[in-house]
Amino acid sequence: MILAFLATRLGRGLVVGFALVMALIVNNSHQRSIGASNVLVASKEQGAKANAKNETVRAAAERPGAADRVRSRFCRDC
Repeated sequence: MILAFLATRLGRGLVVGFALVMALIVNNSHQRSIGASNVLVASKEQGAKANAKNETVRAAAERPGAADRVRSRFCRDC
């Protein structure tokens, strides 16, 4: 009975329609996972840039005379 239904034009149309819908769902899922991985990669790159900037700031703060440089720049009446 099921095979007879699939042999009709309506049955074939439903099977093809179902296959197309499933293909769209799979493609949408794949595209979303690619987008999510791109967001993660961009976030890691931004984190690496921020860490590099923080490291340069820490290195400058550890050099001798750092407190005097801050005082001369930001303290007018000291």
